[in-house]
Amino acid sequence: DILKNNVTKIVTDGVSGVVREVGGVVGGGEGSGGLGSRSCDSPAFIIEKINTNQNICSGQTCSKTCNFTPDILSIVKEESLKAGIDYRITLAIACRESSANPSAIGNHANNGYADCGLMQINMKGVGGGNTCTPAILDIHNNISEGIKQYKNKYNNISKSYNNVDKISQAFASYNCCANGDNPNDKSVSCDAGSGFTQSIPKWACPISPGNGSFNMCSVKNYACDVYTCINKY
Repeated sequence: DILKNNVTKIVTDGVSGVVREVGGVVGGGEGSGGLGSRSCDSPAFIIEKINTNQNICSGQTCSKTCNFTPDILSIVKEESLKAGIDYRITLAIACRESSANPSAIGNHANNGYADCGLMQINMKGVGGGNTCTPAILDIHNNISEGIKQYKNKYNNISKSYNNVDKISQAFASYNCCANGDNPNDKSVSCDAGSGFTQSIPKWACPISPGNGSFNMCSVKNYACDVYTCINKY
C-alpha cells in the first residue's frame, strides 16, 4: 500500500484487538468513482440496523453533488426518459464516477482498459481498445451506455434482502467487480453464527471484506453514497 501511495491511518479496536483501516488516500479525484475512505462499519452497527429494520444505507451522507452544465443536464434527462429511469440516478452516478467531467479518463478496474467519460465506461465492456475513443466520449453515447449498464445490473439482480434497496444493489454492481465476483451474492461471513439474524449481500458485510484498496467496504461506501445522493438533485 505504501508503494502504491495508499497511505492509511491504522487504529486498534480495543475490544477485539483487530487492526482495521479507518481511512486513506485511495482513488479520489476525477474519474473511476474515487473510492475515498475504505473503512468498514462495525458488525454491531450493521446488526443494529437489521434488528431495527433500517436500510443498510440509512445514516449515510452524500459525499458530494455536482453542477452539471445545462446541455449535459438536458441530455441526461433525455436519455433517462428514453430508458425509463429517474434522471437523478444518472446524475448521481455521473457525479461520483467523473465529477461531471465528460472528458474524465481513469482505470479503476485496473484491467488495462480505460474508463471513459461522464459515466466512466470501461472500454473492455464495449469491445474497444485500451484507450477512450471519440465515440465513447460523446456525451449522448456515454450517458446512454452508462444507463444501459446500470439497467442491466438492476434487471439481473436475483436476490432480495429485507434491509437493502434494489437500487443500491445495482450501484454496487455498477462499481464492482473486475474479477467477476458478484457483490450482491449472499454473504457467508455475516451469518447467524456471527450474530446476523437476516441475510445481507457481500458488499454490506464488514466481516472479511477482502484485501486491497478495492474491497467490499469500498463497494458499500460507493453504493450507499450514490444511493444517498439521488435525492440531492
